[in-house]
Amino acid sequence: MRLFGRIPRERVAGVVIDMQGESYLNGHDSGSVDKMVQSQISVLDYFASNNIPVVNFRNRFQLKDTGPVLPEILEVVGKNSKPKNLVKESNSGFTNSLFEDHLSECNRDHLILMGVNAYACVKETAEDALKKGYRFSVSWDLVGNPKNISQYDSFSWFFWNSHCFTRDYRRLLEKI
Repeated sequence: MRLFGRIPRERVAGVVIDMQGESYLNGHDSGSVDKMVQSQISVLDYFASNNIPVVNFRNRFQLKDTGPVLPEILEVVGKNSKPKNLVKESNSGFTNSLFEDHLSECNRDHLILMGVNAYACVKETAEDALKKGYRFSVSWDLVGNPKNISQYDSFSWFFWNSHCFTRDYRRLLEKI
């Protein structure tokens, strides 16, 4: 675990990236996907209970519809008092200007990232967050990669660049 101090709850926003069924979760181990989705649901329930806003991204890669967000994710995002469902047309969530507008309106600058794929969309959103002055935190069990991509290779970047990096989302929530 890597941690630099507590994360002020009033500064946190949750960001769900590309949890879109078959088109994005094909190639992932089904057992790890089930665990990741259940972990995300627990975190999103916590956010709903603590009035922490959530942005839910659906990718529309190269203007092609890549499928709907998993219904169980949409259901729990819908419990949030400040949900924002956005479409992105490239890897980073910051390519949609409404994302940063929403963060500004909610006065949030610390992102809890979750979704797929760690090596691409989640990482590029994190890279852009750093460039724009945001902080972010990640838990290993909230993000995933296809089976052919090493978790260790992807997560080494997150370990060195995130405010908090842990293997268990419960440890991350303890810091908020």
